[in-house]
Amino acid sequence: MKIRSGFVSNSSSSSYIIEFKDLFQTVRIAGEEISIKDFFDLIFSNMFDQETEMHECTYNDSSDIDPLIERIDSILEWAEDEYKVKLIELKKDVLASKENGKYFARFDISYHNKALNFLFRLLTKYELFTVRLSSEE
Repeated sequence: MKIRSGFVSNSSSSSYIIEFKDLFQTVRIAGEEISIKDFFDLIFSNMFDQETEMHECTYNDSSDIDPLIERIDSILEWAEDEYKVKLIELKKDVLASKENGKYFARFDISYHNKALNFLFRLLTKYELFTVRLSSEE
């Protein structure tokens, strides 16, 4: 049995906080271009399954920073040593995001949505964004 001590979501989805620089940055995969915005739009279009959900995105609305910081703080309450250091660094980066040109988003992807999970792994591999926190750790 696997026991997680950090960022934990329910058992039917994975939770992520990612960092990115440009919502409209694209990558060409199999002859098709896809952007981070396209990926987020796919998450929104799959929210009907109640296990895939888009939460905060700091790209256009700085008011999303406060709920994201609150979420990080709630995880910090239960975090242990090494994980706590990672969370503190993430919190500092989110708070400085306006100055450093970095943006953040938090979302959940259902384990059952194989296509969205595959696309997430591809976009991570092609470095469209960096996973800063994951419930899979």
